[in-house]
Amino acid sequence: PIFRKENFTEFPLIATVKGADKQTHVTIQNNANRSVNSLLLFVKNTDASRTFNISGSDDGLQWFVIKENIHLESSLQKDDEAIIQALSFPASSYKYFQLTILGKDVLPFNILRAGIYTEDLSYGSYLELPAPIITQKDSSDKMSYINIDFDENYLINKIIIDAAGAKFFKR
Repeated sequence: PIFRKENFTEFPLIATVKGADKQTHVTIQNNANRSVNSLLLFVKNTDASRTFNISGSDDGLQWFVIKENIHLESSLQKDDEAIIQALSFPASSYKYFQLTILGKDVLPFNILRAGIYTEDLSYGSYLELPAPIITQKDSSDKMSYINIDFDENYLINKIIIDAAGAKFFKR
């Protein structure tokens, strides 16, 4: 069996500043130290849409474009205080991501948190049961009936049969 567990890894919001270009720049740190191809933004509920670019940097000084003209539509939720916006972009392992909200003097979204969901897989293991008592009865209808008896009751999820005999015998 395979067990799946989803984890949210939060990325710290380093800064939200209005730059010399009069556009808002939100810097997010990739503290997962891994390549990511999406970000989840938890945004204070709003009825506005914005377009922005996402760029990446390893030192926080020199920035490189990752994706341009990402458009987020209004996602007004009448009863929720916050909404989740998902951003998809080419896989990047930069230490920092920067969202640049396009438009001079445009008010930004109120980003509460940012991060990624990761999925951990763990593989279950089977326990070998004590050897059963195996009896076989060959009948006149050309069928073999095999009975497997244990001393106690067990929940059995998997049976491995190791059959030996002629290679081309019908089993």
